[in-house]
Amino acid sequence: DFGKKGFEDTCNVLKENGIDYFGVGENENSIDKYRSLTVDGKKVAVYLVAETLFNEPKADYPGANVYDEYLVCKEIEALKKEHDYVLVLYHGGMEFYWYNTDRIRKRFHRMADSGADFVVAQHTHNIGLKEDYNGACLLYGQGNFLFGNNVTEYNKTGLLLEFTFEDGMKIKEHLVRHEGGKAYLDPNPDWSEFEKRNQEYREGNEFRKEYSAYCEHIMLNYIRSFRGINFVDRMVKKFCSDKTYKKFIYRHYTRKHLLRMYSILKCDEHNEIMTTALYDMIQNTKKG
Repeated sequence: DFGKKGFEDTCNVLKENGIDYFGVGENENSIDKYRSLTVDGKKVAVYLVAETLFNEPKADYPGANVYDEYLVCKEIEALKKEHDYVLVLYHGGMEFYWYNTDRIRKRFHRMADSGADFVVAQHTHNIGLKEDYNGACLLYGQGNFLFGNNVTEYNKTGLLLEFTFEDGMKIKEHLVRHEGGKAYLDPNPDWSEFEKRNQEYREGNEFRKEYSAYCEHIMLNYIRSFRGINFVDRMVKKFCSDKTYKKFIYRHYTRKHLLRMYSILKCDEHNEIMTTALYDMIQNTKKG
């Protein structure tokens, strides 16, 4: 989030404290993608990959191992041939949301089909769903280990995962709670809500309802961004209820406008053109 300087500072602090790191590189040709470990007499690969956010490396700029489905699946397949187990840490997923999206589910399934024995999302800030698929364990959100003082119902817990490989891969989950800037293990964790969500996901109906409701909840932020916040919008938001403000924003968009935005976001060609043009505009715009 803090550019090249933030990347360098983080790497330096890790080095100074003898903490290994990978999944990143100083440029697009130096990404360190995985580590090979020997655990319980088994050879285990830990592979790191991230969704594309603002983290794409360039020829002279650091970044992460960003998700390219063809390359990632090929690399996982190659690692599986040389290791007993492949664990994938995937930085991505829907933030502050109990469930996962169809896109994430398809990606996790494809990585499992390529040989991953375990895949976990690291970006959601809350504990997601758990799925057994094709012999692999998929966890769509590990939650937070520590998240400062900004604690909500979504991000107040996380999972520490304990792996053993002596007699096949086994995973023991430990529930972490945090408050007041401190993290502690819950000695008597209640898994009932976690299991309930997993059951809803398997059945499908409630999961779909929850996902649609979540998307509708955050849609206003996207619509406002497309519109561009102006003085009138700020005044309306200041003096009106949230419901009235939402109606005020939405009435500026016809079905034709919405279809055009949908096309731009959905179509790879239009999406690439728009993001390229926006990036160039940002570079040519004064900060402030």
